[in-house]
This record gives sequence, C-alpha cells and structure tokens, in this order.
Amino acid sequence: MRWNGTGYDAKFDGKEYPIKGDPGHTVVTVKRIDPNTVEEIDHRQGKVVDEIRLAAAKDGKTIDVTDKDLAHGQTTTYTLEKQQ
Repeated sequence: MRWNGTGYDAKFDGKEYPIKGDPGHTVVTVKRIDPNTVEEIDHRQGKVVDEIRLAAAKDGKTIDVTDKDLAHGQTTTYTLEKQQ
C-alpha cells in the first residue's frame, strides 16, 4: 500500500512491517480475518494507534472501511465503490 510518499509491503502473517517514509516510525501488522475481510493494526512506540478493517462485498463492487484512530479518539467509516 502507498500514499503521500509513505507505504509498506506486508504479508498477512501478523508480523510487524515498517511504514517506509513515515517520520513517526509506525509499524503495521495485517491479517486476513475471512476471505473478504482484512485487518490492519498500526503501532507507534509499542502502542496501538490505529485499527483499520476493510470488508469487501461478496459481489466485489464495494469495500466498507472502518478506521479507528485510537491516537485521536475518532472512528471514520466509508465505502469504496468499484469504478466501471
């Protein structure tokens, strides 16, 4: 995954992988919850700072995202739609 000059390459194995280019030295773990759902947990200085869950619809047309920003006490939800 890549964004804003940062990014990471990770496997669905629950191990920590560094987010390259991140000045906060965040590491990420990713795991597959079920065939349609992925969970990402971000850690900074040994603490969980963000929990993200991406759930693809069975028809593959949408992905529901829930982002719990624990560092700021906010939760954001949104749906990504596949473009034609």
